[in-house]
Amino acid sequence: SLTLLSVGVNPAVDWQAHYYVQLQLLPCTRQVLLSQMVKSLFGHHNHRITKGLVTILEQDLAFSPSPHSLYKRVSVPPKAVQVPLMVCGCKDDIIVDSNALQGWKSWLKECDRLWEYPEGGHFCHYFHPNRVGRQIVRFWESLSSPVPEPLAISS
Repeated sequence: SLTLLSVGVNPAVDWQAHYYVQLQLLPCTRQVLLSQMVKSLFGHHNHRITKGLVTILEQDLAFSPSPHSLYKRVSVPPKAVQVPLMVCGCKDDIIVDSNALQGWKSWLKECDRLWEYPEGGHFCHYFHPNRVGRQIVRFWESLSSPVPEPLAISS
């Protein structure tokens, strides 16, 4: 099976794509924008934690393999998969909103599942690991066929 966490129907839309769009549209510095991204992605924190998270986002921009840049954002069309698919997301995600998650519906097979949690943002799976994990396990259990009882051997 394949389980997607916070991935919309356009799989290339991630926090970096969101960042580059905002960088072009908003008249503010990179630092201000990254600080706002931290608040949007992780909630409000004190200055020290916010600064540390900004540093992590800067490193992610610099070193993670991403198809996005200030000059170009890439779009990847959705595609059907052969294996059972579960798509998990959060209703209050600013990166992958509810419409982007619901866009998967036309790609889902009968055995597939789309699940949205009401809160937790883009990293819902981090902030609510037990709830997300429970849904994933239920999905896996729904896929497994019942184990037959052992055959009784008569003598």
